Amino acid sequence: MTEFEVGETISSWLERQIVYASQDGANVNIKGVRRLLESPEVSDIDYYSDSEISELIALLPFAPPDIFFRSKSKTGFMLAPPLRRVNFCSDCVKGDMKAVKTAVWREAWSYGWYVICEIHGTKMCSLGFNLSRSTEHRATEACRIVIDQEYQHEVTSSVWPIHAKSSVNGAALLSRLDHEVVNLALLLQQRIMLLVAWEESIAGPELAVVYDLFSLILRGHTHYVEPRPFCFQVAKKITGRNFSVERTVFRHEDDRFSAHLEIKEPYPRLLALAIISFLLGLPGAAKRWDRVRILLGYKGMMIPKNKALLYLLVSGNPEVGGRRWFESRIQMYPLELRALCKRFVDNS
Repeated sequence: MTEFEVGETISSWLERQIVYASQDGANVNIKGVRRLLESPEVSDIDYYSDSEISELIALLPFAPPDIFFRSKSKTGFMLAPPLRRVNFCSDCVKGDMKAVKTAVWREAWSYGWYVICEIHGTKMCSLGFNLSRSTEHRATEACRIVIDQEYQHEVTSSVWPIHAKSSVNGAALLSRLDHEVVNLALLLQQRIMLLVAWEESIAGPELAVVYDLFSLILRGHTHYVEPRPFCFQVAKKITGRNFSVERTVFRHEDDRFSAHLEIKEPYPRLLALAIISFLLGLPGAAKRWDRVRILLGYKGMMIPKNKALLYLLVSGNPEVGGRRWFESRIQMYPLELRALCKRFVDNS
């Protein structure tokens, strides 16, 4: 258990060493390691500087040989701020608890575009709170949530409500709807995973389009200017939950369109990926979006089939400036990407 698990971050590995030391009495300088996990001076809770790595190695009786290779993120594309990396896969955590006694925090969970576990195909969960200073309780809290979910599942599956028959069709419809949205989002997530593995000069423009659309759809709010973004309205219709949107007054318009990385809950981001898949015309996205549109119609929500009309909905109130902002961004794209976006922008 002294080696890194696949995709594990340095902070996760350190947390595990503290857990094992407290349980087994291993020879680890817990106080020194905890200080590096909690210190506000640390450059990043998951990606340490060379000097911080050297300090860690001095504190530990052992260190995996590849620890320096883990100190830099594979990509900076939509990497969430350190204390906002609170999303996890519950199925991964279940396996971790059996294999290594606690949760293993993967690097992939740190990205705003990673909303579906590539191993299990399940939607990401969220701790649902801001980490105040460190990752100290992140793994413990994820394990607790998974245990609670398992207990609740056992209770609800063992006792079927007497009046549940009338809601079965509604539950089946929501399940189908969720399935289509997840697969739409997965189309773009897999595309992004390919792009970030390419050279920046090749993938950069397409990633810029994705980032800008993502920013537009999940934009920050200014006081009393516009209602809840369309994406959040659809998320509530599918899940029955109100996802929080922090209302903030931003000094600069561009700041408002980078606020999407502050969103802790993964489902609105998942839905944003699904919408972008359709707008950008990824293979298979049009048919899936048509099914989403029809299923939402059964739920009383009219969704346009036309990309231009959908763009009008997701871009929001024209007085807020979202459309002007995105249309100014389009001018910086290469010709083929500019033409792709203008198909739904110019017709809106």
